[in-house]
Amino acid sequence: MCFRITLPPVDPTTFPCRWSYDSAQADWFIPRLHPFAQDVGSVIPEGFDAYCRIFHPAWRSTRTKREKVRWSEVAAQTGRTVHPTMQFEFIRVPLAGQPGFTARELQEPYEGRMPSDELAVLTGHLRDATTAPESCWFCIWEGYGQLHGGTVYLTGEAPGRPIRFDGTHVRIGPWTMSIPYVTERLVSERHRHTLNEWRRAATNAPPEYGNGARVEIPGRRYHLYTGTVDEAIVVDPGTNHPLMANMWWPEDRAWFVATEIDFTSTLVGASKQVVDSILLDDRLEALPIAVTDQVTIDADTINASAVGDSI
Repeated sequence: MCFRITLPPVDPTTFPCRWSYDSAQADWFIPRLHPFAQDVGSVIPEGFDAYCRIFHPAWRSTRTKREKVRWSEVAAQTGRTVHPTMQFEFIRVPLAGQPGFTARELQEPYEGRMPSDELAVLTGHLRDATTAPESCWFCIWEGYGQLHGGTVYLTGEAPGRPIRFDGTHVRIGPWTMSIPYVTERLVSERHRHTLNEWRRAATNAPPEYGNGARVEIPGRRYHLYTGTVDEAIVVDPGTNHPLMANMWWPEDRAWFVATEIDFTSTLVGASKQVVDSILLDDRLEALPIAVTDQVTIDADTINASAVGDSI
């Protein structure tokens, strides 16, 4: 079974962004990045006094509501260990004798963006930590189909859970998801086990679109735009779906934020005072981390060691 979902071309002038061609604004940090997928320093530059990792919450759904679940809550129920480089794929798997969660009880954290209310909390800390809150630079991944149109292909089989597409929503058994939700979140919402294949094919934005320069780092290319510290999230005017900048910093370079498209966490580099204020804010779940710590899937050797025995 296969569905083809076409995202129409978008006029970038309708996005609330001030696209920029001044890619030289990124020249200061690119030489300070580590090789692709090596460690924290692969997505956030060296040179800051301190770093922290903010964990995007998971989600628990009931018949009446959808609520956040912190990684520490998940680990407490599954018997796993909380530490700065933990990976959600491992902490959600219960140790022997632990209750754990069913797939319907617990949905994975957002990949590539924070919930908007938590982003607002982070922004509050950052606004007070720069002399240039009205002048910030944002890099957003060029692969988002909403920026330039493209095609999404969805194929799969789910025994007992038929997959249907009615033109505006994809339905997998009892779950119903809008097209914007599917195109950004299906893989990260634990449907990996029910889908045989998920693939996106999208072309680069034509030059005549004029939606900014490309900033290129090892393994990634981004559009560039400028705005205030409050503009890290832009909303697709056609679907009302939020997109979050993947890297952003103020004119005075007092801090740097990175939310890699494949990560379920956000990294911040700043002064120790700023990082400490984030760590102490109970509205966010964050832990200190080093620029040389690994944060890819193979980083969590503590919780990965017994996963095979627990499944």
